[in-house]
Amino acid sequence: MYLNLLFIGDIFGKIGRNCVEKILPSIKKEYNINFIIANSENSTHGNGCSYSNYKTFMTLGLNCLTSGNHFLGHKDVYEHPELFDNQLRPLNFPKNYPLVGSKVYNFNNYKIRITNMIGNTFMQPCMDNPFETFNEFLTTVKNTHDFHLVDYHAEATGEKRAFAEMFSNDVDAIIGTHTHVQTNDDAILNNRTFFITDVGYTGAVDSILGADKKAMILRSAYNMRSKISHPETGLCNFCAVYLQYDFDKNAITKFEKISRKIEV
Repeated sequence: MYLNLLFIGDIFGKIGRNCVEKILPSIKKEYNINFIIANSENSTHGNGCSYSNYKTFMTLGLNCLTSGNHFLGHKDVYEHPELFDNQLRPLNFPKNYPLVGSKVYNFNNYKIRITNMIGNTFMQPCMDNPFETFNEFLTTVKNTHDFHLVDYHAEATGEKRAFAEMFSNDVDAIIGTHTHVQTNDDAILNNRTFFITDVGYTGAVDSILGADKKAMILRSAYNMRSKISHPETGLCNFCAVYLQYDFDKNAITKFEKISRKIEV
């Protein structure tokens, strides 16, 4: 039995959402996808995920959404957390935050665990130590799943790799998000765990990481807190990772990073 999994990189704004809607049917057919994860923390105006957008993702057939430092960017998730069944937030957020950081999904009698973590280096706000939190968490979930994937949402590439090496004998895949630039280091670590530093983002090409170029230049060059807008149409990046997991071999047998550009 095979799991053909697609992980879509940070969906940024309206153009990113429309890109997913437009390209997903052909991607699912091309790779025979049967389980889809996406990072949704930038999906509503670049800041969180509204319930309306969450419902759209569920209608499109996404199984699980992960998040990061913009998790509480939209009020819906803390006003009505009961509506976001398949949305995760980082596990090492404070325990009183809404939702959970890890969830098990049933797939043809197999158990698929998805866990969301957030790093600390150069990240605001800093949360509980992700290494210690995850190490303790693993002791509580032994024998509760057949496949385990982690979205590690972090800024520092070294921190992401350190996390992957520390837990490369414990989980099946560690996929980095947050920096919005797809990296070229996809590999199987220690003959066990798939790792990529960053899957990239799904958003406007003519932008700075999905956001309006002028505003981002003013912020970077002059520290001006200019309002950031987000391109809604035009050429769009679609960044993702495809994994095939063989339950009989308990191993990832295929992997491929995906980078496509389409007009939206």
